[in-house]
Amino acid sequence: MFAGGVLGNFATRLFVGPNLPVSLSYSLADLDSRSPVAAVMIDIDAFKAYNDHYGHQGGDECLRTIAQAIASVAKRPTDFVARYGGEEFVLILRDTDQQGALRVAERIRAGIENLRIPHSACSTGVTISAGVAAQRPGEGSDRNGLIAAADRALYAAKQQGRNLACSAATDFADQAAT
Repeated sequence: MFAGGVLGNFATRLFVGPNLPVSLSYSLADLDSRSPVAAVMIDIDAFKAYNDHYGHQGGDECLRTIAQAIASVAKRPTDFVARYGGEEFVLILRDTDQQGALRVAERIRAGIENLRIPHSACSTGVTISAGVAAQRPGEGSDRNGLIAAADRALYAAKQQGRNLACSAATDFADQAAT
């Protein structure tokens, strides 16, 4: 499910407003502590260069295309997707462990790469990087920590060359202990 709002003409439930923390907290608030939950942070690689070359209208069209690609994979009723910032998206996957979330992130990454959206700064076209973190059943509900762990994994994907989906080194609880 995309959280309310619209990205340009993209008539879906893609959230782009100031209430993202509330919507994200709502999505995480009623999680069953007996089920795993995963967060996937997605960032469009070299998007500033894309916007600089193709203009803001081109950038908006690119965002719509990426949002549609994410929606084509994250289509379970319990999947929560939102635009997190400029060119970032967050995906919350209920009843999904870290390996399952990594498979979802990789399907999204490969699907976007296969679109071959032209990009003047990248010979492969527009790509994304993704970071995955998971919280096992019974670990409580540190929502901020879960998102932060996924964000660290996203940063690792960027550091390793972009166009990658990386998972946190261990599940969320193990990371929180370090």
